[in-house]
Amino acid sequence: MKYVLFLICCIPCFLAKAGEITVIGSIHSPTASYTSSDLADYISMLDPDVILTEGNESMFNSEGRVSGEASGLEIEAYRQIQQSSQIPIINVSMERRNQEMRKVKYNQTLGQVFQVVQGKYKSGELANSALFEEILVTFSARSRCMQNSTFEELQSEKCVDAFKENSDAIFKDMHNLLKGDPDLSAELERWEPLVTFHKKRHREIAANVTSHICKGTNKKYLLIVGVLHFSEVRELLSNTDCEFKLSSYSDVPS
Repeated sequence: MKYVLFLICCIPCFLAKAGEITVIGSIHSPTASYTSSDLADYISMLDPDVILTEGNESMFNSEGRVSGEASGLEIEAYRQIQQSSQIPIINVSMERRNQEMRKVKYNQTLGQVFQVVQGKYKSGELANSALFEEILVTFSARSRCMQNSTFEELQSEKCVDAFKENSDAIFKDMHNLLKGDPDLSAELERWEPLVTFHKKRHREIAANVTSHICKGTNKKYLLIVGVLHFSEVRELLSNTDCEFKLSSYSDVPS
């Protein structure tokens, strides 16, 4: 009987501890169809208790305000928000992200390895040309979404799928293509650290997010990540041990 009374009394307490988080994807540079004001307007409409974001270590100053040196679409949106609101904005990026990117020569390796593979493709020497063609198609779909989409369209199933397929093409299909071609062993050796970094980056973002939302406070969080990271981070969050409501743009009434 005492156990039943305990459950009756305490179930509302347990329920009150469950927070909620909405995850959205963004691009880092404004376009004719999507600007920082669009993102700021959405943040104001959602009115979260806390904003979580992935960014540089120097994005915020010691007072939690956006640093004067920081720039980018999301940064400008945060500046607009901080002009009229005290919403905390917390960086949940992996520790030493930029240093890790430099260590694996992230952008340099991406560009140079793709050039090598594309050269072999054009000369007819690539072992799996069909797979490389499929990879290239995902870049076209990604580009269309990035260049022409409004904020709402970036969150649409069409664009979310395009970004996920492109991310899979880069870090899964390209990896398999390199592993399957003995002539590309040097490129595979350069590529594998990128894959390892990519997975670690998402795991640490998800872990940092859950360290906040799993504290047991009934708060409403908004997580803003780059569009290419949205699907994988959301999937990791959907498989965490603690209880919270996980939503995306389409789940929240505008």
